[in-house]
Amino acid sequence: MRCWKTLGAHDAEARAQIAEILGFRLSAGEAPSLRRVDSSTKSRTPTSSRLPEPGFSQAAAPDPSSAPRAALLRQVPIESRPQASPAGDYVPPWRLDPVPHQSETTSHLGFQPSFDPLLDVRWTRAVVGALCAVMTRDGPVDMLAVVDRLARYQPLTHLPLSCRPTLRRGIQLLVDDGPGMMPFMRDVRELSSRITQVVGVDRTQQLTFTDHPLRREEVSGGPDAGKGYRLPASGTPVVVLSDFGLSRGARLRGAASVAEWLTFARMLRSAGCAVIGVVPLPRARWPRELAKAMKLVVWDRKTTVSDARRIASNERMR
Repeated sequence: MRCWKTLGAHDAEARAQIAEILGFRLSAGEAPSLRRVDSSTKSRTPTSSRLPEPGFSQAAAPDPSSAPRAALLRQVPIESRPQASPAGDYVPPWRLDPVPHQSETTSHLGFQPSFDPLLDVRWTRAVVGALCAVMTRDGPVDMLAVVDRLARYQPLTHLPLSCRPTLRRGIQLLVDDGPGMMPFMRDVRELSSRITQVVGVDRTQQLTFTDHPLRREEVSGGPDAGKGYRLPASGTPVVVLSDFGLSRGARLRGAASVAEWLTFARMLRSAGCAVIGVVPLPRARWPRELAKAMKLVVWDRKTTVSDARRIASNERMR
């Protein structure tokens, strides 16, 4: 009866279904009312072994002989409970029908969740192009500079060319496969493949390392197998996909310290190479000295093409 009152079961069909779920079978006759009766009403109620709980009774009727019979609640074994669905199309809102599981197949054993990359797929190619490009003076003739020289009566010894981004210098891609980057391995493979497609296979040198490039002892396959890290040609940008030892528990696992990464950045700058770090961590967790030593970009959906261009051109992020 408490379930009837809580669930608001006012019709006989709903009350019968609730009683069936609780292990009772409701016999013929209406269910008793949920309204408490006073002492005078209780005194007129005939004593019977088929009455419900004390304190609840049917509503008083003018003629006791014509009053409906009280409902009979008795326990029903689980094995004998009816499994048939209720008649009609009406399904009470509180009823939950069991949904059987599908049979296990090989597709279930090899299931992988859908891949949701960190960078927005709509402008991933443009972001990669902005990060890997270098500015060179091999564009069209800078007519403004030519006019300025002629207006100052200066000799035009050479044609000044305008700056434009280019990928002809190639790129060195360093991929961190340490424990800190394990949650992002699918993103690492996807972004590495996209960088190779944008820059070109013949102009991309991809190396893998664990925790730090200078700790690298071998390269998986290729002519450089078994050799340590080598600096690229001067002017070649270096893109590092790593957490830079900033993930939780990285230092306990022996990750490289900030001082080691600062040494690596100074070594690349002395060789004339710009280093760009792609970090799957928010900017608030970056050490300030590391953000000054190299160009860092957030590996996240919020990163846009304009952000990548500002980072590549050493402009401050807004």
